Amino acid sequence: MSTYTIPLGYIFELDDLGWDDGRDLRLYGKASRSGIPRDHAVEDYEMLDKLTKATGKHLATAIVLGDFDKDNILRGEVGVTHDPYGWNRAEAIDLEKAEKCVRIMENADIDYMVHGLLHGRYTEDGRMINEHEFINTENIDGKETAVYISDEEVERHLSLFFKIYDSLGMKKPVRGFVNPGGICYASEKFLDQMSKVLYKFGIRYWADPLLSWGFDDTVLKVYNGVAVFRWKRNKTPMPWQAYDFDPDTLYTFNSLDDTRKSCLHGSHWSNFLRYNPKRNVENIPAWVDFFKRQGEVFGSMNSTTLAEAVNQAFYYQFADVKEKDGVIAIDLCEVEKNKLDCHKDEFFISFLHGTEPKSCEGGDISLYEKHDKFDIYKIIHSESKVLITF
Repeated sequence: MSTYTIPLGYIFELDDLGWDDGRDLRLYGKASRSGIPRDHAVEDYEMLDKLTKATGKHLATAIVLGDFDKDNILRGEVGVTHDPYGWNRAEAIDLEKAEKCVRIMENADIDYMVHGLLHGRYTEDGRMINEHEFINTENIDGKETAVYISDEEVERHLSLFFKIYDSLGMKKPVRGFVNPGGICYASEKFLDQMSKVLYKFGIRYWADPLLSWGFDDTVLKVYNGVAVFRWKRNKTPMPWQAYDFDPDTLYTFNSLDDTRKSCLHGSHWSNFLRYNPKRNVENIPAWVDFFKRQGEVFGSMNSTTLAEAVNQAFYYQFADVKEKDGVIAIDLCEVEKNKLDCHKDEFFISFLHGTEPKSCEGGDISLYEKHDKFDIYKIIHSESKVLITF
């Protein structure tokens, strides 16, 4: 085994933040929502804030905003809700509670991703078509396959999302996207079309199970300035609606011999919560323990933010590393070719104990984190080739 590696960054992500009633309402022709069989409480938001403070790491959060529609922006919008003409969230919403929840989200160390309005697509009379919101699907060769609708329709949903977002006074940038239910077996043409629209709305990070990639070990591809990467589940069964979940049962990600690696651990909001919201915090120590276990995986590193995790994935994916006579030569030309417009010229490299860098050409190297069996160093590079003597 090599004594050094460019680790893959890692961040925990959760879908479905933002629902008010958490109950699965598909039997009533409505959305599956978060799946927890109760109303969400302010404590459910506070839990995420406290967890990020306890770990020192951000959470990536895919947000639905339909239940926050205090101004009835969605009224009359066909295809978006189960009741387009009678939509009246303005009457049902608890404004004081909503304002508290928004304030917590804005102040917490969570990175926003678009998940949608009400998670699905509906007919004019409110019948649910699917729960993939931004796409249609067809059965092609026995596989549920994503079908691109149109630029106009995708833009309409995104515009409505950001209209509600702005109405709430939310200010943090929304840089990520997670399509509800995934994009199934989307084609390269689909990814090319959709990424152009996402880019226009400021999206730079798109996470998805990417079924069409199969068992390819590719971590990341870039389409029209948008980084597309795997939304990956844990090997432990972790159902989307499972509350009171025990993080002690989770497997770690991204060891050197792991397959289908990912810079993002996909999960759902309910997985972090308890049925009694006042007891949510009792699970924090177990979640902190999982983050510690994950942080000790040689070949991985716990990223502080979503942006840092994706930035590091570029170096993991595209850096060409060669070693000769005690010198590690890292060619970053492919990183430069593929990088995003928000890219940072920095990356991390791990060394097992007993090996450590002595000098660095083409950049500045400094110790970042110490671990049980290895240390992580940060490199801020000024050249497209970095030479490390060890």
